Amino acid sequence: MKREIKFRTWDIKRKKIIHFIWNGIISEYNIISFEVVEEEEKEYLGCLPDNEVILMQYTGLKDSKGIEIYEGDIVQNPGDKTHIGEIVFRNGAFWIDWNDMTSGNLFGDNEIVSIVGNIYENSKLLTV
Repeated sequence: MKREIKFRTWDIKRKKIIHFIWNGIISEYNIISFEVVEEEEKEYLGCLPDNEVILMQYTGLKDSKGIEIYEGDIVQNPGDKTHIGEIVFRNGAFWIDWNDMTSGNLFGDNEIVSIVGNIYENSKLLTV
């Protein structure tokens, strides 16, 4: 099985998620910049310094609706709308940190969760 390595980013200045085409990394003076072309608008964004963006990696999995799951996504168990968690990368794997203070390995749960938002645009969902 081919592993698809994809990223999206939270643009801190524009306050929006950008799905982009990875065009490489430029490193000067120990500052890494990401050269990206935004997929949706086909707009060349130039180099985005690492202090202006937060990268989120694609898990390689999709939720119950077929939507790609990324780090930072907020998911819920459709059978229990109060069971909400955040997708995190920890100890070499993707996990769901549930709001009841438990964790679950994403690979066992991806088909029974639905994405309801992300931690940058919808952080209040985690306090429900």
